[in-house]
Amino acid sequence: MSGVVKIQAQCDTWLGLSALNYHFATQCIPTPLAWYMHQLPEKVLRWGAVAVLWLEGPAALLLLSPAR
Repeated sequence: MSGVVKIQAQCDTWLGLSALNYHFATQCIPTPLAWYMHQLPEKVLRWGAVAVLWLEGPAALLLLSPAR
């Protein structure tokens, strides 16, 4: 449910969908793949932020739903 926390914290970067613009460069232990991800166009990074908020928010509730 960390997607809910990101929205409730009123963080401008997550609300503006710009958090991934610097996330890959500021990780504690960045991987070689992070450099390539950091070079992606801003539009792709914005869609990535939308995906993160969706997967960590409403889609995470599906884990609590019954299988049938």
